[in-house]
Amino acid sequence: MSQTTIEGRAGGPTPSRAGRSRASQPKLTATLSIEERRMLVSDRPITFEQWVDRGGRELYELVNGSMVEMMAAQLEHERLCVWLLTLLNVFVGERGLGEVLGSRTAVRITEFGGRLPDIVFVRAGRDDIMRQRGIYAEPDLVVEIRSPGDRPSDLTALEAEYRTLGVHEIWFIDPKNRHVRVLSRRDEGYEEQVISTGALSSEVVPDFTIDIQWLWDDKRPEVFGLIQQMMGR
Repeated sequence: MSQTTIEGRAGGPTPSRAGRSRASQPKLTATLSIEERRMLVSDRPITFEQWVDRGGRELYELVNGSMVEMMAAQLEHERLCVWLLTLLNVFVGERGLGEVLGSRTAVRITEFGGRLPDIVFVRAGRDDIMRQRGIYAEPDLVVEIRSPGDRPSDLTALEAEYRTLGVHEIWFIDPKNRHVRVLSRRDEGYEEQVISTGALSSEVVPDFTIDIQWLWDDKRPEVFGLIQQMMGR
């Protein structure tokens, strides 16, 4: 393991917040592992509020009080993400079902944890959990699109955090293996389905159903044409 130390502060002083000083911010060091993923750790855990205070938080997620660098997304990941985000956003907007946000929206997991899902949906009537700095309770739907560089341990930790938070529905889209794991919250825990063919539907977004094959197609259906069909126009 090679190690590099970077002197810095998590967030720095924020003049608009009374009583906050530079001394109250954790001192960060960066460790570069053999997997070449940078972690910013400190002399004490970084809080969610300190994380969202930092400029450039889009490069890191907050895991157990340390900032973990996110890997750069590949082109196909971004194409799929944009297509699905656009389709879901237009559908939700047409129905007045709530709000759809993208991968730079911070979701508070714990006091010392925060994630940046690829796609997140919060249903109408739950606006109180959304603030300028992020989402402060469990979203109704979280979508994560797997990338080739994702490590199984990272995905397991991510799923554990979403389950602990109580996200109502979670989609893990796996383009390489061409399936989607759908986790649906129940009173007794989470029900899991692995879908590889046929229809992919959401419980929390009423009537939102797509053909799963569209996720893998090189040329996906045009969004507004699909919306017309889904709305019965």
